[in-house]
Amino acid sequence: LLAADGVEILSAATPAQLLDQVERSHPHLVVLGTHLGTTPVEEVLRLLRDMASFDRATPVLVASAGMVGEEERIRHLRAGAWESVGLPASAEELLLRIRRYVEARRSSDTARTQRLLDPQSGFYNLAGFLRRAGEEAAEAWRTRRPLGFALFRPEPETYRRVEDGPLDPDARALQRQLVEIFRRLGRRSDVVGRRGPATFMILAPATDELGIRRLAERFLAEMHHLSLLDPSGAQVPVVMR
Repeated sequence: LLAADGVEILSAATPAQLLDQVERSHPHLVVLGTHLGTTPVEEVLRLLRDMASFDRATPVLVASAGMVGEEERIRHLRAGAWESVGLPASAEELLLRIRRYVEARRSSDTARTQRLLDPQSGFYNLAGFLRRAGEEAAEAWRTRRPLGFALFRPEPETYRRVEDGPLDPDARALQRQLVEIFRRLGRRSDVVGRRGPATFMILAPATDELGIRRLAERFLAEMHHLSLLDPSGAQVPVVMR
C-alpha cells in the first residue's frame, strides 16, 4: 500500500536491524508489527525511545492483525506509539493519516532549519509555536474538530525570580524540571511551545474544553512537588497556574 503511494520501504526482522535502519536512514515514519521476532512491541518502542539519535518527531505506528482493543491501544500509546492500527484497514483512511503524520515530521524538520525551536528544550519558540498554531487552526476549521490551548506559568513571585534578571542555580534547576515534565507528559499529537524560561504553551488537536482541562490538571499534578530555596535556605513551594 505504501510502496504504491511512492514511499521507499526499508524492512527489519529484528530489533537490532530496526535500530540500525533508523540510525542510518532517519525515516519519516516507523511502522511496527505487534512482535519483531520474539520481542513484544512495547519493548521495541522503549528501545526506539531510548535511542539518543532517534528523532522524537518521527511518527511510530503499531499495526495489529484484526481489531485493536482499548487496553492494547493504551499500552502501545503509553510505550510511545502515535497510533495503533488494526489491519486490514481502509486504504484511503490509512494513507491520509500517514500523510498527516509525515507532514508533522517535515514541519519539525523545517522548524529546526528555520530556527523555530527553543535550543534548550527542543520545544517550539514563540515564532515556531505561532506558525504551528496557524496550521493546526486551519486544519481544525477544515475538519470541524476542536482545538485545545493551555498556557502554564508560575505565580508572580516565582515568575519574577525565574524569568527576570540573572538566574541562581536553584532557579535553573527548576527550569530543567519543568522542561522534563513537559517532555515526559506531552502527547505525540500535542504542539508544545516555550514562551519563556518557566512559561510553556500546549496546543492540543482534537481536544475539547473538558479534554484540555483534564490535560492541564494532569500537568499541574506533576508540578505540585516543585520548590525553590528562599534566602534563608528553606524550601518554598512553586505554584504553577
